Amino acid sequence: MKFISWLISIPFALIVILFAISNFGSVTLSVWPLPFVMDAPLYLVVLVSVIFGVMWGGIAAWIAGGRARSRMRTAEMKAEQTQRENRRLSQALEAKTAKAASTTSSSPGPVSVPATVPATSSSRPAA
Repeated sequence: MKFISWLISIPFALIVILFAISNFGSVTLSVWPLPFVMDAPLYLVVLVSVIFGVMWGGIAAWIAGGRARSRMRTAEMKAEQTQRENRRLSQALEAKTAKAASTTSSSPGPVSVPATVPATSSSRPAA
């Protein structure tokens, strides 16, 4: 990633330097209702204008993205809450599974029921 950054930054810096060298002429800046007048190199006027434009554009994009950032924070909080709930439920399930496994392993096993003897005529009580 750093290589790509350098790959873009170096040519951009060379273009800015060539622009500054090529446009070294002086321009007069004045603001009409004010008596303010200033002479500045053309490249400085252009570069400062571009920098201010980028800054204002960045501020506008940041303000416009506020709602999306808010939704993202809310979604992240819900995801964290869901993960905590999932971990809690997994632990509860494991505990119940372990408890059920321990109770079935400690039981003596199936209980045999003795067969019943059918009643016969000789076993009737006398009246």
